[in-house]
Amino acid sequence: MKSDDIVPLIIDGLDVTTDVEFVFETNRFGGKPSPKKAFAQGASTETCLRAVESCAKAFPSWKRTDADQKRKLFQQLKHLLEVRGDDVREIIEEEINCSKLWSHINLQDSLGLIDEAAALVTSDALSGTIPITRNHNAPALVFKEPMGVILGIAPWNAPLILGFRAVVAPIAAGNTAILKGSELSPRVHYFIAQLFQDAGFPPGVLNFIMHRPQEASAAYETMISHPAVRKCNFTGSTPVGRLIASRAAASLKPVLLELGGKNFAIILDDADLDKSARLTLEGAFLNNGQICMSTDTVLVSRSVFAAYRKKLIVLMKKASSDISAVITTKSSERLRALINDAIAKGADITTGDDTDPSIIPATIVDNMIPSMDFYHAESFGPMLGLQIFDSISEATKIINDCPFGLSSAIFTRNHYRAMMIAKDLNVGAIHINGATVHDEPTIPHGGHGDSGWGRFGGSWGLDEFVHTKTIILNDYGGSAPVVRGTVVLDLHRMNKIIEVNHEYAYAVVEPGVSFFDLFEYIDKNDYNLWPSVPALGWGSVLGNVLERGFGYTPNGEHSQQQCGMEIVLSNGEIVRTGMWAKKDCTMGPLFKGY
Repeated sequence: MKSDDIVPLIIDGLDVTTDVEFVFETNRFGGKPSPKKAFAQGASTETCLRAVESCAKAFPSWKRTDADQKRKLFQQLKHLLEVRGDDVREIIEEEINCSKLWSHINLQDSLGLIDEAAALVTSDALSGTIPITRNHNAPALVFKEPMGVILGIAPWNAPLILGFRAVVAPIAAGNTAILKGSELSPRVHYFIAQLFQDAGFPPGVLNFIMHRPQEASAAYETMISHPAVRKCNFTGSTPVGRLIASRAAASLKPVLLELGGKNFAIILDDADLDKSARLTLEGAFLNNGQICMSTDTVLVSRSVFAAYRKKLIVLMKKASSDISAVITTKSSERLRALINDAIAKGADITTGDDTDPSIIPATIVDNMIPSMDFYHAESFGPMLGLQIFDSISEATKIINDCPFGLSSAIFTRNHYRAMMIAKDLNVGAIHINGATVHDEPTIPHGGHGDSGWGRFGGSWGLDEFVHTKTIILNDYGGSAPVVRGTVVLDLHRMNKIIEVNHEYAYAVVEPGVSFFDLFEYIDKNDYNLWPSVPALGWGSVLGNVLERGFGYTPNGEHSQQQCGMEIVLSNGEIVRTGMWAKKDCTMGPLFKGY
């Protein structure tokens, strides 16, 4: 960054300043004058087009970059984030007024997200398949291919995690991406884009833009309607998500939306009440309740309501000093309106430390009824509603009648009972004896209904940013390349697609051939099969047979099952290879001569 007072855009690997500028304030919380103002560069529609065209230009080359090279770049990205972790935590705490715990969570979860992307790049998550077809001489090859330019729109509330999440999976899948940063956390989102540049990602693989809030509609329209932009992912409010979905629909573009959440926790009559109170409190008030997965309402079995509430209030009073001002004055006004409406309609309100009028205190709302705005609305602040239920069906109906469906929690000592309830809930994730605020890089994350559609996380998140292509090989003889210079794969038993020198190869499984014969041949002729070996499931070049795809023969301790294949190289030559495993060995070495 050229100056701490200016946050530029990044396009084609270069910092970009524009004629459009808007002011954002740091330390704008607690009703005090901001001691510092900074200027974020706003993208005009012309600048948005420039960012898209830069990504489109970089896409063909990035699409063909070795998986191994991509993995190394993500590993370097993680290393730089570790080195600069303290710096970005300081920026997060200043920009969004969060606790040190929340900035720590942002950093650690971001590191995990990048780590998972590095692993997925060279896993079978991007491998194709060969489904069964009617005609064995006309096999179908199903490929996973990157889509093109992806627009990722990130929010401010978990700026590092969600900023990375908006672009890491698309880029790992072979796409190029535009990160549209939030005007409330521009320095954090700039930091992400700068980190990609410093890690060595080619110019145009990730571009970074921002715009003034009043220009959001024009910016989204410009980028989403551009032919090169093939998909958009958005994390934020449901109203804005609807707007983006409608714009994308006009251009027949898919979208991935993670939107608002009215998240419930259920306390059953056999729950550990100490644990339930602690985790529902954490789920409600972490980051001042400004998390899409925050617990808004706790449904408590009538028989334990009084005991649970007593424990919850004690914990809230102890933790209330951790509550700070919400992100904007507008947010504060909206929350006070929800509280006042609930009071006017008969709610009992219990608050934590209420000495600072600029801060919305931790607030518990009892006696909730459907006519209250808070009964239906996502608070996105330090508010927690309590409701009594008399039957499981009643609690389930309350949750499923809610238009949102992102996260829920169930507290009970009976896991079977919890599983039966969880299967009936229309939400994206249910946490049994855990807080509603929980996500990991390896698991799918997303919602139902007004909480959006699609999934971030793990291989599911990668699949969001690829499309499938089917190639059917009619009159396929099984031993010759389809087109000279192109290598195509046919692994009917192994069901994998590999690459040799960036070209697809086909292989026919057959016994009695040595892997090392193939490896020596490829090495001698300057072919490169190293990236292909993990894709086949063999582990490294020098170890580990395929763990699936063939069976072991039950003929004694030293029996073995051989598995071989032939690979047709791009010059038309056929090379054969194989491997063997002893009975009951899940991991065995490869041997020459079998």
